[in-house]
Amino acid sequence: MNLEEIIKNYHMSDEAHAVVQKTKLLLIASIAGGGKDTVVKELVKTGNFHRIVSHTTRSPRSNHGILEKDGIDYHFIDQKGATELLQEQAFVEAKYVHGNIYGTSVTEVEQAFTENKVAVTDIDIQGVVEYLGVKPDTHAVFLLPPSVDTWLDRLSRRYDGNLSDHEEELKKRFRTAYDEIKHIQADERFVLIINDDLQTTVKRVLDVLDGSVSRTSGYADKVTEHLIDYLESQV
Repeated sequence: MNLEEIIKNYHMSDEAHAVVQKTKLLLIASIAGGGKDTVVKELVKTGNFHRIVSHTTRSPRSNHGILEKDGIDYHFIDQKGATELLQEQAFVEAKYVHGNIYGTSVTEVEQAFTENKVAVTDIDIQGVVEYLGVKPDTHAVFLLPPSVDTWLDRLSRRYDGNLSDHEEELKKRFRTAYDEIKHIQADERFVLIINDDLQTTVKRVLDVLDGSVSRTSGYADKVTEHLIDYLESQV
């Protein structure tokens, strides 16, 4: 059985289920270039959050000329290591994306509980949905750029200002972004936040934890519609 098949049949252990239930969770998702990693880093600076560092079989990437670090950005593992962790049921959740494995370890979530902190991570929608299925009171946030133009500018900077050289990769990202936005429009468990000013965004996320932010706003609804209109012309 290959890794993709193993993941399709993967089930959280009773131990992992117990850890998740007792830990306060904040999951932050976004389309590519939505800024979730930056927001998570700001939350961790408050001292009230433990960042869950996920495992992955993909290679480290360079972000603005800085190579990702093992144990900081991700726990980078090979396919043999991923197989062993899956067989040991060491993950809370795991997924297969574009040929790579991504997973959240039980140890990372338990560390947040031990430190009496909120467990926070940037994660894709598939992972959020898996968590929500196990722990319905998980706080789920989806970040949106303030406009299509701002989003494209952020993506351009990610590709060193040259989107035209990455057309195939962009098509995949646009397709994924389209599917993600259509999902969060229909899934009211996600709170939509416009990520324009970083400090304002962080405050809104903290308000989500306090229960003082509603599911969405008229502005967020307009942004999602504009993004969908643009993405429909690209996919």
